[in-house]
Amino acid sequence: MSKIDIATDGYCINKVIDKVKSKIGDKAAEQLKYTAVEVVQNCVHFYSTTFGSGDVGAIGTGIVSQPHKGKIADGTTGLIYGKVQSGKTNTTIATLALAQANHFRCFIVLTSDNTWLGKQTADRFVNQLKGGPVVFNWEEWRNDRPKDFAESKLLPYIKKRGIVLVSTKNVRHLDNLLQVLKFAKASSVPTLIFDDEADNASLNTNEAKQSKKGKVTVPDSSIFVKIGDIRKEVANHIY
Repeated sequence: MSKIDIATDGYCINKVIDKVKSKIGDKAAEQLKYTAVEVVQNCVHFYSTTFGSGDVGAIGTGIVSQPHKGKIADGTTGLIYGKVQSGKTNTTIATLALAQANHFRCFIVLTSDNTWLGKQTADRFVNQLKGGPVVFNWEEWRNDRPKDFAESKLLPYIKKRGIVLVSTKNVRHLDNLLQVLKFAKASSVPTLIFDDEADNASLNTNEAKQSKKGKVTVPDSSIFVKIGDIRKEVANHIY
């Protein structure tokens, strides 16, 4: 497949970069933009290679044209890494903002199971994504019935501005998130999933026990299973 053209500017990403410039300077902002462009180009490429072209990219529709069925598609998992306090959250926010300009419409942000850190992360996304996708956190949909929340808060935005759903990696919170995604019909739009500290709880932590006793005796770890269920629900996604 030939390289899919991507948008490298947009209202939200430009606002993010301007804010970074004002805080840490032009050079850091330019590097952040470069990284975001590189990551989004890869996301658009692998999404289009896996699920078909036309949904995402500079002239994408923002609508899933060929719904994926069955197991999680191969080639949809990538990695952004960096040292502690190296600016990974800024990179995630800039990547998300640019992905919105390229017609991804549902964004899921998973954080460690720490309420304080989770709220801090959600607040950063709210503060920096001005004019972009609408940000919600797990406490907002925990207090409403998933169906009511999805219909009143998510459906008005998901196909236009897009939505960001921030959740801690807690079994109950992830189960609620899964229900919200179903009622919001999130499977109908291209999705990006950002798993902050993916080595924290997201992996199958029962693998060592399974190698000794077998999967019949020892099931997959609960967070690993829930994230897999979420990925299957929004099947046309990059993680």
